[in-house]
Amino acid sequence: MGRPNLGGHIRKLGNTFYLLIRVNGKQRLAHRVIMEKIIGRTLRCDELIHHKDHNGLNNIASNLEIVTQSKHMSIIHEGERRSWSFDEALRLREKGKSFAYIAKHFNVNYGTIIKVFKRKGLSTINLRWGKYKWDTKTGVKLFKQGIPIAQIAKQLDVTPPCVRKYLIKQKYLI
Repeated sequence: MGRPNLGGHIRKLGNTFYLLIRVNGKQRLAHRVIMEKIIGRTLRCDELIHHKDHNGLNNIASNLEIVTQSKHMSIIHEGERRSWSFDEALRLREKGKSFAYIAKHFNVNYGTIIKVFKRKGLSTINLRWGKYKWDTKTGVKLFKQGIPIAQIAKQLDVTPPCVRKYLIKQKYLI
């Protein structure tokens, strides 16, 4: 539930602590309740409250402002740069690399790569459905020699599940 204090409970959401207070028997975020009293109406679900000093426990009126989700993200991440190159990700994708491979290459979340491709209007369909972008004959040959799937995948620059699924589909693996 959170740690009790004199004004309510404190809850951590993401990396920030916020104050929860009880209003009409329900727990609510204090900064939203305060802003609703200031503007005289209920906040819409698309309206966020930004703490100007980035302290979620400082709920004085002059520290709060209503913002949209996109505005809030730009404020929070101001000055930060993407830790990976979209152009390089696109080149890898054009070479037939999976989104999982690209995410691992840049050490970021798989969903992050997918979202950026979607935002730019690019296809996120799995390129390997119905065709294979890796040397399947060499993969089968190595498998028959007793090479582990993980090593085959590494040598052919694909993921182990990709090799495993192909071998199962071709009935080399049960």
